[in-house]
Amino acid sequence: MDELILKEKETKENLVKIINESGLPAMILKPMLKEFLEQLNIVEQQQYAIAFENKQKEEQGGDEKGK
Repeated sequence: MDELILKEKETKENLVKIINESGLPAMILKPMLKEFLEQLNIVEQQQYAIAFENKQKEEQGGDEKGK
C-alpha cells in the first residue's frame, strides 16, 4: 500500500512538471486533459470488470474446494 501512495505522489509530480514545462496554453491543455481523463475512465471500468470477474472465479473455486 505504501508503494502505491509513493507512486501516486511521484506520478502527480511528474505530470505537473510535464504540464508546466510544455509551454502550452491552458486552452490547449484543457481539452487534452479531458480526453486523457475519458480514456482513464474506460481503463478504470475495464480494470473493475477484470477484478470483479477474478473475485467471482476465486469465490467459485472456494465453493468447489469446500465440497
